[in-house]
Amino acid sequence: MKLRLFLLTSIVFFLPFNLFLKFFEETSFINGLQIDYLIPKLYLVDCLVLLFLVLSLLSKKGQKILSTSKKYLQTLSALSKQPIYLFAICLSMLFICYQFFTVKPLIALAYILHLTLAGVFLIAIKSQKVLFNQSILKLSLVASIFFQTILSLYQWIFQKSLLPYQYLGETDLTNYSGVAKVIWNNTIAVPPYGTTAHPNILAGIVTVYFLLLQEYFQINKILTVAVWLCVITVIFLTQSISAFLVLLIYIILKLIKKSNIYFFYNHWIAGMAAVLIVVPLLMNLFATFRPSSDSITRRAYLNTAAVKIWLTHPFFGTGLNNFTTEVERYTYNQESARFAQPVHHVGLLWLAETGIIGLFIIGFIFYLTALNNKKIDQDDHTVALVLFSLLPLMVFDHYLISQTPFLYLAFFLLAMRSKPN
Repeated sequence: MKLRLFLLTSIVFFLPFNLFLKFFEETSFINGLQIDYLIPKLYLVDCLVLLFLVLSLLSKKGQKILSTSKKYLQTLSALSKQPIYLFAICLSMLFICYQFFTVKPLIALAYILHLTLAGVFLIAIKSQKVLFNQSILKLSLVASIFFQTILSLYQWIFQKSLLPYQYLGETDLTNYSGVAKVIWNNTIAVPPYGTTAHPNILAGIVTVYFLLLQEYFQINKILTVAVWLCVITVIFLTQSISAFLVLLIYIILKLIKKSNIYFFYNHWIAGMAAVLIVVPLLMNLFATFRPSSDSITRRAYLNTAAVKIWLTHPFFGTGLNNFTTEVERYTYNQESARFAQPVHHVGLLWLAETGIIGLFIIGFIFYLTALNNKKIDQDDHTVALVLFSLLPLMVFDHYLISQTPFLYLAFFLLAMRSKPN
């Protein structure tokens, strides 16, 4: 168990590291432009997850993991005897087959493989919940926050990376044409990246780890203050509005929880859906009033492009990870087309890439979850608090579903639904 625990803590610590190997780069070009999002990658965290799964299957818990997987398959087989469930299963299989006929089928299938790996990872760690009770897992979260903060301070002070890419996965901060920039004391400065691919991702992962520590682990007051200072420092240096909003919403919801106002917790799914729908509309409205703001106008153009793409591919979408293959055709903003980025909204990105079928699959999953969790308990309130706090990352960015390492983080959150002792 010690080796598996070490691997699990390593997964947590190395998840923010943007270390990967590229494959089939020749398939990532669209109209002569190479798009990074279309390159199949094998991340360092992928290797750690695979090793963790192999050791888990070979351990004494391996039989339990296999029996859990078999139970899921038996449940699926039983559900298939009912027409509505059979329809949902057939639709899901049809959706998978559709990925072979997308513009870039290789990246779509690679995404499905990552989803499958993340699903098996979920089953494995749920079958070994004793691993969550280990203090070393808590220390891994703390160590990751401290490490990213210290590295961020170095990058900010010296305006350069600590080491070449192959060591930590750092972005070359001296390549000014390819990095983000902020205004600091009337001069242009490069915000810290940590070991991630973007300052917003750095601030986001540090904030998510902070929420995990606060809600799922017990840490002493001194460590709590230290972690708070780290999170605030990273958000300040990166100037990440989305991460700041996560922290603000979290504080507000904690105050609501202490006041025993449970109306929100009884309607949090409807609240999340409302926010996911309203924010793109507000973003487009703000873009008309502040056309000089690149951050707002880019997001607005990409939001509009996502809706147009969905209207063109209403049933199956563009295919998983294929948004950037179509975005140039649906935006008149040349800067957005040149960067060819995914829409900065996980709901619109999922809609554009999977269509109505994707919405149906997500809705069906929520339906099954609701059937199995009719009673609201304290753990449900914790899940609601964490997920709702993360809404800014969902409506102002895309990396939660476009960056495959974060799929493991999402499934890790699902596995931690029951609070460790």
